Amino acid sequence: MEREEQWEAAHGLRAGDLAPKFRLRDAEGGWISLLQTLGAGPAVLVFIGGTCAAQTGPAGLLERQAEAAAQGAVLLTISPGGAACGLGDPDGEVRRAYGAPEGAEVAIYVIDRDGRIVLSCVEADPHGPLELGEAMAALKALRARRARGEQARGE
Repeated sequence: MEREEQWEAAHGLRAGDLAPKFRLRDAEGGWISLLQTLGAGPAVLVFIGGTCAAQTGPAGLLERQAEAAAQGAVLLTISPGGAACGLGDPDGEVRRAYGAPEGAEVAIYVIDRDGRIVLSCVEADPHGPLELGEAMAALKALRARRARGEQARGE
């Protein structure tokens, strides 16, 4: 069984499910919502467990923000450590809504503009094999599908 299939079987969120809506504070004290983010394009949500140090670890989150932007997407980091670590989810309400287990160091969701989850992955070990490459591949596939749709409509 593939890692994504194992994750989906254990936690219930699957490709095609509607992503739970949320509104969280950013580092500047403003509010960021999923709906607002999806208005600009797809979103990559990265739930970070533990400390902010995982944010710059081997998964390469900071390096992947530009790659996500090149695909017309926004990469959002959500952390229990507060807004200084990305978007603050100190009580874990959003993490629970997504079904990301509390013991997981990293949980990643790619969400299309229509609010549907297209990829969900989890990694208990912050130094484990899960990288954002899977999420970036999903974004590229979304962009290609969108381009084919526009061509078919003659846009």
